[in-house]
Amino acid sequence: SKIIRTYANRKLKHYKVINVNGIFQRSIGCNVLHKHSRMDSILTVLDVDMRVQTLYFQRSISFVTSELSIYFPIVWSTFNPKNVKLVAKFRSEDEKNMLNVVGSTQGGKWRVWGAGNYAISGKDAKMILLNEHFKGWGGEDIDFLSKSSIKLNVIRARDPYIVHTWHSKDCTTIKGPMKLSCIGSMAEYEGSALSLVLDRK
Repeated sequence: SKIIRTYANRKLKHYKVINVNGIFQRSIGCNVLHKHSRMDSILTVLDVDMRVQTLYFQRSISFVTSELSIYFPIVWSTFNPKNVKLVAKFRSEDEKNMLNVVGSTQGGKWRVWGAGNYAISGKDAKMILLNEHFKGWGGEDIDFLSKSSIKLNVIRARDPYIVHTWHSKDCTTIKGPMKLSCIGSMAEYEGSALSLVLDRK
């Protein structure tokens, strides 16, 4: 992408672009990252649709200890802006405040079940890898959480400094049990109960 090329061309001391051949598969990409991590580092894996503040990284540093703990934040997930706008208009409130305030019941909800974002020590990252048999959308994150919990203490906490920004989701190409999970995820973060009632009027 343009962003990657821009930073790569600057030849920054602590910046490295690693190319992975083939069709993108999240578990393979994460494992490449695990294998390239320094032993004395703290590796932070983030989904591309996350909005992150500096304090998230500070929390990761405080929660992660080599051979002892791994951090899986419970992230805030914003609802579909279209549905938030309906509620804001109905309640005569500021739409932007509803979307931008973490904890606003009409603007989003905590993503309790997701485990795609995590922080782990470089040493542990080399020892604990993701299962590359997972293809397409979903499953590899929960499997990795389960695998990590066998060897490390898993720290989970609501983290207001990492936010999943709403985006449309396409579940049409997904097959099997994961299709139901994909549709369920799409429905859960579409909007509050009030917004869905207002949308029917």
